[in-house]
Amino acid sequence: ALALAAAFAVLYLLGARVRMVRESRRAAVGAVWITALTAAWIALLVLVPDAAYLVFPLFFLYLHALPRAAGPIAVVVATLVAVVALGLHGGFTIGGVIGPLVGAGVALLIGLGYRALARESAEREALLAELIATRDLLAATEREQGVLTERARLAREIHDTVAQGLSSIQMLLHAAEAADGDRPGLDHIRLARATAADGLADTRRFIRELAPPSLDAGL
Repeated sequence: ALALAAAFAVLYLLGARVRMVRESRRAAVGAVWITALTAAWIALLVLVPDAAYLVFPLFFLYLHALPRAAGPIAVVVATLVAVVALGLHGGFTIGGVIGPLVGAGVALLIGLGYRALARESAEREALLAELIATRDLLAATEREQGVLTERARLAREIHDTVAQGLSSIQMLLHAAEAADGDRPGLDHIRLARATAADGLADTRRFIRELAPPSLDAGL
């Protein structure tokens, strides 16, 4: 009996190591651990019926380590085992029946309440993460919109000043060239008009690259 009690205590303390197991294997390792602990408890129960009272910490372990449906089922089964063990040892009494039942009920209320709180906390964390992601996306969108707005403003200013000025210069030079084809310096006028035309083309290309599609379509 002493060896079984020591084995039960060692197995119970080993539960802290389950948390250190890789998450992908944690559920399987936890199931093996809780099964071994239960087997040690039942073996101890055969030799020492008072070990039935060790079922109370097992209740919380079942609810914590086992899946959602298996936890409460394990609590009910362990309660029945404890009641039967106490009844076979000293006879079935009200205390021997009510005690484990009340303990199981309290454990279920606490365990299920903890699960509900944990689930709500996880949902809140997920919602908070979603809100943060949405905020970051909105901030990035606003920054991008600000950049596009500034580019559109620059494109309009360049179009209204430089491009219009070069277009006017080109028109004036063309008019001067057409007014008198034999005047001196005509080659310089033609060169100036060609240079203005090249500058206007470069300016319009720069505007197209700078402006958003909606503004670029209007230029």
